[in-house]
Amino acid sequence: MILLLDYDGTIVPIAEKPELAKIDTRTKSIIEGISENCKLAIVTGRDYKSFKNVFGEIKDTIYLITSHGVEIFRDSIKIFEEKIDNPPPIEELEKEISRLEGIDIENKKGGFALHYRRFKGNEEEIRRIFYEFINKYPPKKIIEGKKVYEALYSDTNKGKGIINLFNVTGWNPSEAIYVGDDTTDFDAFKTIKHLGGKAYYVGIKKPHVEIDGIFKNTEEVRIWLLKIMNECQNP
Repeated sequence: MILLLDYDGTIVPIAEKPELAKIDTRTKSIIEGISENCKLAIVTGRDYKSFKNVFGEIKDTIYLITSHGVEIFRDSIKIFEEKIDNPPPIEELEKEISRLEGIDIENKKGGFALHYRRFKGNEEEIRRIFYEFINKYPPKKIIEGKKVYEALYSDTNKGKGIINLFNVTGWNPSEAIYVGDDTTDFDAFKTIKHLGGKAYYVGIKKPHVEIDGIFKNTEEVRIWLLKIMNECQNP
């Protein structure tokens, strides 16, 4: 079995601010337990530093795909890196939104994310600011997620990221299960289904892409992961 897990909204509930989405010790021990006996990778839009700040120490049995596939790590060792264009001047965007409260910019390798979960005003204003900025500094890809706009300045996505993971590890993709909760995971869903694996969505409403099942929330995911850990320890 190969387990590929998104982080925010899948392993942990989505937090008001990205830095608050810290994993609890119980869930982390389950993930570490799975990785000791089965193959496991976490696939996140966060960069390495941001992920480690909320996850803590990363065991060398856990592979990590960061920034939607831009980099792949095993422990702290980078084993793959995607070419990216020159990043835009984020300080210009920071200046533009400084007058608004409840907005967080996540500056990361290969792009940036504009989080507005805490914003109480007219969300069309956030949309206008975001699109005016990216029209000036066009990215390779735009993602509209749950209370977040993302601009990516590389050609990669989570689907390409897991293909690169399979290439560097030699893992069989038909043995893989991918679990994710947002539009940023749809590329991974499509890729894993094309390669013969399974895809599971976390949420209430079924997405428009092909999946094999749904978890209502992160607690259902945790319960399922506990069963997976037991299966991996007692094959």
